[in-house]
Amino acid sequence: MFLKLMEDLRFLIGALFSTIGMILVVHGLTSNLAVGDLNLNVIAGSWMLVFSAVMLGSVFWSILHEKKTEIAESLQHTAGDDSEADLITPRIHVPERRHESTPLSL
Repeated sequence: MFLKLMEDLRFLIGALFSTIGMILVVHGLTSNLAVGDLNLNVIAGSWMLVFSAVMLGSVFWSILHEKKTEIAESLQHTAGDDSEADLITPRIHVPERRHESTPLSL
């Protein structure tokens, strides 16, 4: 599983931003450097931690989605029909879009 994480660029970016974000937050909280009432190291580090959480969350979501798909396929093959697989991965009907010709005016 660890090698699968290392193949995904989002994991590496998330790990990098979380490391730098933690360093900035700790440095900002322990130093007396502030511009007015704002400590920019804490603010920038916090945003980096939020960004890294989004990146790492998307990696783990994609892994879970892949596992869910594998389980649904195995259920479909064992059941013989797709009635049980529909409970796990519902299929959504998307209606066709009607194209109406409207003149463009600038």
